[in-house]
Amino acid sequence: MQMSHPFPTGKGPGVRMFRIGMNARQFPGNWRPASEEIVFARDAGFVALQFQGQEPGLTPERLGEPFDVVAGALAAAGIEAGMEIIVRIDTTGRTASGLSPLDVLRLNLPAIDALPCTCVHWHLVPLAPAGDVDFLALERRLTPQFEAAVGLATAHGFRFGFEHNEPRISLCATPERCAAILDAVPGLGFVWDMNHTAPEHLRGFVALTPRMTMLHVSDTRLPTVNDHYPLGMGAIDFPTYCRAVLRGGFDGPAHPRNRRVAPFRRLRAGHGRRADRFIATLAGCGRCYVGCVRILHASDTRERFGRHCSWG
Repeated sequence: MQMSHPFPTGKGPGVRMFRIGMNARQFPGNWRPASEEIVFARDAGFVALQFQGQEPGLTPERLGEPFDVVAGALAAAGIEAGMEIIVRIDTTGRTASGLSPLDVLRLNLPAIDALPCTCVHWHLVPLAPAGDVDFLALERRLTPQFEAAVGLATAHGFRFGFEHNEPRISLCATPERCAAILDAVPGLGFVWDMNHTAPEHLRGFVALTPRMTMLHVSDTRLPTVNDHYPLGMGAIDFPTYCRAVLRGGFDGPAHPRNRRVAPFRRLRAGHGRRADRFIATLAGCGRCYVGCVRILHASDTRERFGRHCSWG
């Protein structure tokens, strides 16, 4: 696909911007201390950093430093912290170790309080495939836990939400089902992943903008979803998506996310010079002016990463 430069870059008085963040890359294969990732994020121009909560709780050992050291580094860099907690559950709402999503949230509270995190959300993922009826029943059974999580968030001073899945996964996957959860739990937030969104669901998810606390932004080859391509390498109409949520009053961080892209796999995950340079471009790729995503010209991206790109 030949990519033009589809996003206006001009600025003007009163223009609102998304707060562009990145994931803290503290995975087993490419770990470095949190303070080093914070310095990188600051120097690259990111203003938010999303940490990954853990089922037994995010610990200083996982971060590589005491909580107060990480909190000081975040404050010095002017970067807000958030947390995604991926909770893999069965149809009874329990993890393989028998914990509920609420248990997992409580185990992560020490880190949430210490850093501190402004936005926290569950990404509920099925442990195994199940029928749509089973997942619908599970969503309804989780209502008291969503309510309790919102209560904890209020008491501890952060915004709490949940992220939807792609349609194939079924759990929390359609705008109608997500709206039903939100209707049942006042104060619960919603994390919209543009790359998880089938074209026929776009209007329904945009309607949830008043409840959105965070955006996950990456590209996909629609109607295929969940590619997690770098911006511009798929078919998402980012100006339309972004104008819609800005008109709806969205005020939260937006995190570009890229994975499972063969030419970029090692680049996006690691901490070497090439990997850091690639991730750093996402700060520019994600800045939003005039209700649109501002990205690099395709020619600029090719010049920087030409032999790794497959633009066509």
